[in-house]
Amino acid sequence: MEFRFILVEPSVPENVGSVARALKTFGFHSLALVHSEIHKEEKAKWVAHGSWDILEQAKVYPTLNEAVGDLDFLVATTARRRTLNHDYHPPKELFRLLKAKEGVIHRVGLLFGREESGLTNAELAVAHCVSSIPLAGTYPSLNLAQAVVVYAYELSPLLSTRSDPSPSCDRPTNEFTYHALKVRVQRILEGIGLGEENLVGKRLLERLALLSASDLRLVHSLCGRIEKVLTL
Repeated sequence: MEFRFILVEPSVPENVGSVARALKTFGFHSLALVHSEIHKEEKAKWVAHGSWDILEQAKVYPTLNEAVGDLDFLVATTARRRTLNHDYHPPKELFRLLKAKEGVIHRVGLLFGREESGLTNAELAVAHCVSSIPLAGTYPSLNLAQAVVVYAYELSPLLSTRSDPSPSCDRPTNEFTYHALKVRVQRILEGIGLGEENLVGKRLLERLALLSASDLRLVHSLCGRIEKVLTL
C-alpha cells in the first residue's frame, strides 16, 4: 500500500516540520497540504531533522477534493466524536481494517485537521471511515505532529508487506476499488429510496468500510445483479 498524509490548513510550521520527521522515521514519504504552504517556512525546516526531502517534495492542493481525488480509500482523523459517524476506529483497529483490504485498495489517505479546530463535518463526510486515538481524558489532547506519529507507527508494517508486484497486479482496476463499490452502493440505495439523507442508507455506506477484500468483491458481484434488476 501507498500512504498519503494530508494536512488541512496547518498553521504552525514547526508542527509540519515535526510531521515530516515522523513520516521519514517510519518509512513514509508522501505529504500533502491543503490550502497552505507553511511547510516552506524556515521554522518547519528547523525541526525536520534529516527529513527536508519530505518537505521539499510535499504537494500543495487548493482544495480537499483535489488532494484526495486519486485515492482508493480515505481515513479522516478526529480528536472528538461527532454525531456524524457511528464507528470510530482506533489506530490498531485501523491497521487490521486496512490489512484486510490488501489487493482491493492501494492508495490510502490519512486526513488530519487544523491545529485549533480539526476537520469540519463536511470534510469528515468526504472520508470512507473515521479514526480517533483513545485518550485518558478529553484534555489535553495530542497535537498534530504527535497524532501523526501514532498513526505512522501503527500503520508502518503495511509498508513492509509489499512484495513489489508489477503495477498491473498491485493496483486494483477502477472497476473493483473500494471507492467504485461505494459509488455503486450509493446509486443503488438512491434507487430504492435510501439516499444520502436517509439514516439507514448513511449507516450502510459507513459499514462498507469494515468489509474485507473478499467481502468487497462479493458485494461488487451482488451489486451487479441488483443493477440489472433495477436497470440502473
